[in-house]
Amino acid sequence: MKVFLNDRESFDSLLRRFKRKAERAGIVTDYRKKDFYEKPTAVKRRKKDATLRKVKLKNQRDLEMGLGGTRRGAAHSGKKKRQKV
Repeated sequence: MKVFLNDRESFDSLLRRFKRKAERAGIVTDYRKKDFYEKPTAVKRRKKDATLRKVKLKNQRDLEMGLGGTRRGAAHSGKKKRQKV
């Protein structure tokens, strides 16, 4: 990744631009993931926890906005009823 120094630009602003560019490219997060070994079960658990957290946050936002959320209550048990033949 290259960042060129513009005319009359300080080193601090150049460094800020570089950090921002590296963060957007995902270099920092990728390095942190590979910094130490993580067991496959720990990876699965972390991903599962992240998705649950996202769903919970989405449901909370939906309830605040009055959309009802995606929560299943007593009216919808998730089971299909058998039809009589």
